Amino acid sequence: MNEKLKIVYKKCGQTPLDCINEIKKENKELLHLPLTYAGRLDPLARGVLIILIGDECLKKDEYLKLGKVYETTIIFGFETDTYDLMGMVNKKITPSIPTKESFDFSGPRPPDPRFVRAGTRVNEEPDHKNWPTDFVLLKAKTKEVFETVWPSFLKNLARRPEDLSNISFGEALNKILPQFIGRFKQSYPPYSSRTVNGKPLYKWAREGKLDEITIPAHDVFVENIEVLREGFLSGENFLRKIKKDIALVGGDFRQKEIIDLWEKTLKDKKAEQYKTITLKISCGSGVYVRGIAHELGMSLGVPAIALDIIRTKIGEYEIN
Repeated sequence: MNEKLKIVYKKCGQTPLDCINEIKKENKELLHLPLTYAGRLDPLARGVLIILIGDECLKKDEYLKLGKVYETTIIFGFETDTYDLMGMVNKKITPSIPTKESFDFSGPRPPDPRFVRAGTRVNEEPDHKNWPTDFVLLKAKTKEVFETVWPSFLKNLARRPEDLSNISFGEALNKILPQFIGRFKQSYPPYSSRTVNGKPLYKWAREGKLDEITIPAHDVFVENIEVLREGFLSGENFLRKIKKDIALVGGDFRQKEIIDLWEKTLKDKKAEQYKTITLKISCGSGVYVRGIAHELGMSLGVPAIALDIIRTKIGEYEIN
């Protein structure tokens, strides 16, 4: 074993601390040495994790700066407060598959993106009268473009694509993805450890006090995003995966409430087929992949969450 570090594969459900405890259990000589990890992974995420040993812990910042590669599968049609499976489903949004070959988005218009900046709070019910008259509504003319319709989707968009009428899902995706490549500001997910006024964001969220603060944004860099594959997942298999993955997570993450709400949401949707895409994301430090899933859905006009996240590489260290 390298005396300075160890590369481990964090499994779904494990925390980085679980991985450290496993290493100490398997290597008694490390029991009295300091160990830390460089680059956190969420409970449901899996993949490469760097564990630093002894004096190497002092170089943690150097390891945090290393580039990372992720593979993430995104499912469209759902929104949660964590941007992944481990969150409460937005009860204001009801999944539905269009029955007509052609449909439009209706309901209130989103705000002009010229007046929406990352890191600022936006009124949930903006003044519709102040929106420019030439604002182009996002329309989906074919079932191929979007598999689900969300007339009541009122989330404000920090980025807004041009009209996506009458183009395939793949074409719409190709128009949107370049917006997520390069340097840009990404807001922290509401359920994250970023502190605001001395308190982690997830505590503000759990207390229902997010409206009392401004969620900060930070500069991130995405080198490249590649679409690996597209597919569909039935509501039945989706619910099965949710239960299986969440059952692996220990601690208090609202597991029972989350599963109960997913069961209610998917009760009559087991035969439905929901659109999925798998992306390969090469990026710098600090990028929230589940945040990209959420923001991509917003840009397309359809809710989306991270179904699966795998970190395949950190710097020169990767999964065999």
